[in-house]
Amino acid sequence: MKKIFVLVFSLFTFVLAQAQTKVTKAGVVGKWTISTIEMPGIFGYNTETDSMFIGETIKSQIQDPKQMELVKSQFRTQMGVMAKMVFQFNADGSALLINGVTEPAPATYTVDEEKSTITTLEKGENKEKETINAEFVNGKMKLKLNSANGEIVLLLKKS
Repeated sequence: MKKIFVLVFSLFTFVLAQAQTKVTKAGVVGKWTISTIEMPGIFGYNTETDSMFIGETIKSQIQDPKQMELVKSQFRTQMGVMAKMVFQFNADGSALLINGVTEPAPATYTVDEEKSTITTLEKGENKEKETINAEFVNGKMKLKLNSANGEIVLLLKKS
């Protein structure tokens, strides 16, 4: 699960400044799929429209149009895999990350409605705890993550 989260968290961030509300446990319960991933200034991908943008950070490093098309193709392939991921939050505080490639990764979670965060704790030998800033934006759940490569935001839709 850590490898998948690292991949997800180090790829993209989505920023949407519209009707935002704090996260609640009741609102989190259900199955969620990735709608949009963005890492500001670097890359963004919308799984619903299969659209992407390449930010100035990458554009400044890749001048050759053929190389840029190769980069876009590789990103699109990686995002196709991520689009199939499912985040399942159950009412009993258990959670699963289903990526379609490996066994579902079980975890537990808690919601801090005051701070608008979700804290996950993996089950198993190598337990990893992670606190994620979360809010609801137009019926979707936005998760803000901090990674070694910068801020990443996932926009999840209920499936």
